[in-house]
Amino acid sequence: GGALNGGSAALLWTAQGQRMLIVAKKDPPISSHFAIFWTFFNISAVLGGVATFVYFSKEKPSPSVNAHLFSAFLILMLLGAVFTLCLDADTDTN
Repeated sequence: GGALNGGSAALLWTAQGQRMLIVAKKDPPISSHFAIFWTFFNISAVLGGVATFVYFSKEKPSPSVNAHLFSAFLILMLLGAVFTLCLDADTDTN
């Protein structure tokens, strides 16, 4: 299952990278938007991993600790989803 998931993810990420390059060639300012997105995306992955490591490295967690960490990450994801509503709509129809 893991190999199939990894292989499929590799194909999707390759297609996504190809799409980003095609769009960036047509509209250079878009490439800066991709760079900003990937910066935030990767920083969030690193910070999430560090937070989880620090949280679990102090002592052996109980089931309630796991629920607290899950709740904290769920709240952060919901805040991120709400913040997307603050984004400007694309008014350029070209």
